[in-house]
Amino acid sequence: MVWFGLVGVVLFVGVALACRFSSAHDTTTACIQRLLSLFGIGVHRRRPAKDQRGVAKAGGECVYADYAGNAPVDTGLLDACFHELRTHSHEYRNPHSVDDGLEHTDATSVRAIDELRKKTLAYCKAQDDEYACIITHGATSACKIVADCFPWSHRNCFWYLMDNHTSVVGMKGCAEAKGASTRAVFAEEVLHAVEERGSSDVGMGLFAMPLESNFSGRRYSMDLVHSIQYGKKYGNGDQRMRVLLDAAKACASYPPDLSGDVKPDFVVLSYYKIFGYPTGLGALIARRDALREFLPTYVGGGTVDFFVAREGVCDRKKGEEAFEDGTLSYYSIPCACIGFDWFAKNVGSASEIDASSVSVAKRCAERLIGLRHANGRPICRVYGAWEDAINTLIEDCRTRQGPTVSFNVFDQFGDAYGCRQVNRMASVCGISLRAGALCNSGGLIEALGIPSSEMMRWRNLGYTCDGQVDSIDGVTTGVVRASFGYQSVPADADRIAAFVQKYFMDTTSISVDLAGKKESSELVSRVHVEAMYIYPIKSCQPQQVCSWPLGHDGLQYDRFWKIVDANDQTISLKTCPLLCKVKPVVSTKEETLQIFFDKEDDCVTVPLHGGNVQYSEVNAWLSSKLGISCTLADQRSNESGKNYSKQGDCLILFKSSIKYLHSKSGCSEDLETFTQRLRPNLVLSGSHNNQGAAFEDDKWQMIAARDGDIVGRKTKQCTRCGVICMDPHTGKQSKNMEPLRSIMSAKQEYPRKEKCSFGSLFSFNGTKGVVMQCGMEFNTMY
Repeated sequence: MVWFGLVGVVLFVGVALACRFSSAHDTTTACIQRLLSLFGIGVHRRRPAKDQRGVAKAGGECVYADYAGNAPVDTGLLDACFHELRTHSHEYRNPHSVDDGLEHTDATSVRAIDELRKKTLAYCKAQDDEYACIITHGATSACKIVADCFPWSHRNCFWYLMDNHTSVVGMKGCAEAKGASTRAVFAEEVLHAVEERGSSDVGMGLFAMPLESNFSGRRYSMDLVHSIQYGKKYGNGDQRMRVLLDAAKACASYPPDLSGDVKPDFVVLSYYKIFGYPTGLGALIARRDALREFLPTYVGGGTVDFFVAREGVCDRKKGEEAFEDGTLSYYSIPCACIGFDWFAKNVGSASEIDASSVSVAKRCAERLIGLRHANGRPICRVYGAWEDAINTLIEDCRTRQGPTVSFNVFDQFGDAYGCRQVNRMASVCGISLRAGALCNSGGLIEALGIPSSEMMRWRNLGYTCDGQVDSIDGVTTGVVRASFGYQSVPADADRIAAFVQKYFMDTTSISVDLAGKKESSELVSRVHVEAMYIYPIKSCQPQQVCSWPLGHDGLQYDRFWKIVDANDQTISLKTCPLLCKVKPVVSTKEETLQIFFDKEDDCVTVPLHGGNVQYSEVNAWLSSKLGISCTLADQRSNESGKNYSKQGDCLILFKSSIKYLHSKSGCSEDLETFTQRLRPNLVLSGSHNNQGAAFEDDKWQMIAARDGDIVGRKTKQCTRCGVICMDPHTGKQSKNMEPLRSIMSAKQEYPRKEKCSFGSLFSFNGTKGVVMQCGMEFNTMY
C-alpha cells in the first residue's frame, strides 16, 4: 500500500507540473507529453504512411533534416489546397478588382486575406487592436518594409545581434544611407550596450534579433526584448529602442507569445517555414503605434486612397494595406489559411510539434557529442546552446535550444572535414542536411571563434557564401546543419549519428603523436605514366595526349579557359550537361585551340597567342550550341583580379585504384570511359609483375622521374562530388550515385583512405618547359 501511495504522489505532482507549464491553447495530448517528458520519456507522433519527404535511396528511407531550410509538404495538405482552388478558383479575384457592392462570392479573396491576418495574429497570440498583420512576400520582404520605412536619421541607430540571418543584417544598408549608426553585438554584450546607449543623447533606435537562430537553433529569451525596449537609463520617449524579432525559424514550432508583458515592435515570418507550402508568402506583425511612426516613400498599387500622377499628391490607406505594395498572392493566401487548419487537425499544436522535434534534436546532439575516435578524440563539435541544454528535461531544453543541431566533423588528429564534403556524402546516403555559413555569417564567426577580418581574408582568396571552398588554411568555412520538424522521428537522429560514425570514425588505435604525419622518403614503388589528359576548357571533354609540356602550374593549357554565363559565373557540367559534348583540341604546333561540338564537323578556332584575343565569333558559336548566352574566358586573367586557382596542378590517379572502383561500383561502361568520369591528368600504373594495391597512391607524398628532371609534391587528396556520377558522354546523372557511393564505402575496406576522396593533387614547381611523356617512369615516395 505504501508503494501505491508513493506512486500516486509522484503522479499527482507530475500532473500538477504538466498543467503548470501548459497553456489554454494546448491539447490534452500536449499535457500528457509534458507529463511524460518530466520523467525523461519522449512522445513522438507516428510518421504518416504516405511520407512524401523524398525519394527512398538505396540502403533505406530518405531522412529529411533540413526543416530550417523549409518544412516538407505533406500530400494531405496539398490535396486540401488544390481541392479548394479547383472547386472555388473562379471565386478568387484580384482583391483590387473587388467592389464592395458585388456579390459575396466575388469578395472571396478579400475574406481570405482577412482570415489569414486573424489566423496569423492568433498563432502568435496577438490582439488585433494592438498589432497589425501585413501580408508580404516572405520574411525578407517584411524586413525590407521595416528597413525602408523606419524613421532613420543621424540621431538614431540600428543595432543587431551577430547571430542574425543575412536578410536582417541587410537592413543596415538602409539605416546607414539615411545617416543612422549601426552596430553588431554578441548576446552577452546586449544589456551593457543598451545601458551605454541610454546614457547618451540619441534618438529612437531599432534592435534586431532572432527568436531562434537559423544557424544553431539557439533560442533567445523574450525577456531580452523587454530589457532592450526599456533600458534602466531611459524610458519611453524619443530614446526608446524598438525591437524587430525574426521569428521565421521559430514559427515552425515555437511562435512568439505576444499576449504577455513582453511585446516586440515587429515580428517577421514566412509561411513555408511552418507548413512547407505555399512559398513566397510571409507576414510582418507590427505594433500599430510603431506603424504610425513609419515614413514610407514608395507608393505601390493598392496602398493609396487618392493619388494624382503629375502632382504626386497621395493619400495613403490606413493600417495594413498602406504597406502591401502591389497585388497580393491571392491564390496562395487561402492555402496558408488551410495550412493552419490542416496542421491543427492532422499534426497537432505548435507546442506538440516542438516537444517532439526538440526531443529528436536532443537525441541527435547526444549521439554526435558521444562519438569518439579510437584515440579518444571527439568526432563532432556541436554548436548552439546544447552544452547547457542537453542535460535538462525537454521542457527546460526547449527554452534554450530549438530542434536544430549544427556541427562540424573532425578526424582523429583534430582537423575538420569540409562541411560540404560531409553534406555530399550524407546526400548520397539519403540524408538531407545543409552545409555552409547558412546565410548567417555572424553565427559562423561566433561558432568558429574567428574575427571578422579572417572572413574578409577568405573573400580575397575566392570564398563566396554559396561557393564550394570547404576550408582555408585548415579552417573550415562552414558547418553542417541537421534541423528537425513535424515529421521527424527518433530514427532520423539515429541514422544521422550512424552515418557520421560509419564514414568518419577512425577505429585504428593509432597514436595521436605519431599519426603518420612524419616526413619520410622511403621508396615504396615504381610506376609509369600510362595515360595523360588535359582539359583545355573547364568541365568540357578531355584531350588525350602522349607527350605534353609542363607549364608554371601543371600541364600547359590545362583548364586554361572556362565558359561563363551572362552574369560572369562559371558554367559547370552540373548546371549545363551539354558541356560534355564540347571537345576542345589544343595544337602547340599550329598555336591554336579548336572547339568541336559532339560529332559535328564544324568548329571554331582560337589563336593561343596575340594579346587580347577577340572571342565574339566563338561566343556566338558556343551560345548557339549550348542554347544559353555564354562567353569563353581566360581562366588566368579574369576581370575580378582573382586568379583562377585549382586545388593542385595535376590530378593523378593510380590504375589499381581505378580498377577496384570500377569493379565495386558495378558500372557497365568500359574502363577507359569510366576513367574519364574521374577526370585525371595522369594515370599511373605499376609494372606488369607488380601493379600495386588499390589506394596505395593515397600514401604517396612525392613522385620523381627517374632522370630527376620532374618532381611532383602532393598538395592534398582530391575530394569528389556528384560530377563523377555523370556519364562523360551524355551528361546524365546515375540514379544510384555511383561511383561516389563506392568511394565512400571503400573506407571500410581501406581504413587509411580519406573519405569521399579519390586520387591526389600534385604540384610541379620549377619544371616549366619540361615535357611529360607516356611511358615515363617515376619513383613514388611517402
